[in-house]
Amino acid sequence: FQGTSLTNVAEITEDDGDDEDSTPDNDVPTEDDQDDETITVDQTYDLALTKDLTSAGPYTQGSTVSYNITVTNQGSLDAATVVVEDRPQAGLTYAGLNSGDVTDNGDGTFTLNSVLAQGASLTFNVSYTIDATFQGTSLTNVAEITEDDGDDEDSTPDNDVPTEDDQDDETITVDQTYDLALTKDL
Repeated sequence: FQGTSLTNVAEITEDDGDDEDSTPDNDVPTEDDQDDETITVDQTYDLALTKDLTSAGPYTQGSTVSYNITVTNQGSLDAATVVVEDRPQAGLTYAGLNSGDVTDNGDGTFTLNSVLAQGASLTFNVSYTIDATFQGTSLTNVAEITEDDGDDEDSTPDNDVPTEDDQDDETITVDQTYDLALTKDL
């Protein structure tokens, strides 16, 4: 159920007499043979994102690194128009979208192709290549929900707050070698 209220109507639909002030089964709410009650239904809109490393290290320059990004609808309302931005650190070059019901927008963002029903999750896999000239020893990749169609109860899209549940990051260690050689010929 996706609404915020529900109404239940009860009416006398049959009797063996001639009621003086109402007619059975005519669905007129002002008559005294019919009454209704409306309840309020509390709904929540709550999306969460996790990012998991799916490739095995050790990682070196030129290695491919793959991640699963999972968006989970933890609320009671369906979610649509969900966009995830994947922000790799300099040194990681996008290699491709490997699976998942998402559209690659070509700018580091991915749009979920369908409504994410309450309680459902959607996982997609993206991969990157470590640049051949990368000089550091670690690389971090951050993913965050940057757009949705609701008012998330515990996070704000696209605000880059790592403690919120709509953002997650993974850091890998990059093995580097330092190797000099010298030869001297006469």
